[in-house]
Amino acid sequence: MRRVTGLRCARAPRATRTTTSAIGCCPFEGDTEYAPLSQVRYERARELLAAEPAASLTMDRLRELLSDHETKPQSLCKHPEFGTPTSKTVFWCVADVTDGRIRFGRGNPCDSVAQEYVFESYAGRESVQPEARPGSSA
Repeated sequence: MRRVTGLRCARAPRATRTTTSAIGCCPFEGDTEYAPLSQVRYERARELLAAEPAASLTMDRLRELLSDHETKPQSLCKHPEFGTPTSKTVFWCVADVTDGRIRFGRGNPCDSVAQEYVFESYAGRESVQPEARPGSSA
């Protein structure tokens, strides 16, 4: 296995630089055979993000974008039944670093249960309470 270090996608818009394999992938990812497949998802993510009104993205909307199946089998949300039996989405994550929240889930973003981590307050950010969910007492 070849180890690739120091990769950074300077061409990607700042909003697309995330830790998810779908949104944050770069045109070169170290695997020259798989890179064209990642390019399909990268271009779809750019297309979806470009269609969003400026400053309108929320964590919920980002999860919806990660749930996109339009370019299957190389969709942002990958399923083995879409024709990629050895490749699937196993984890998704979106973050609001200003608000100090990370929302994530195991499995596909289209059908997994979301969990949320809220950072404690720190210098420069006030404490944030977890969002009230329907049916919760918060």
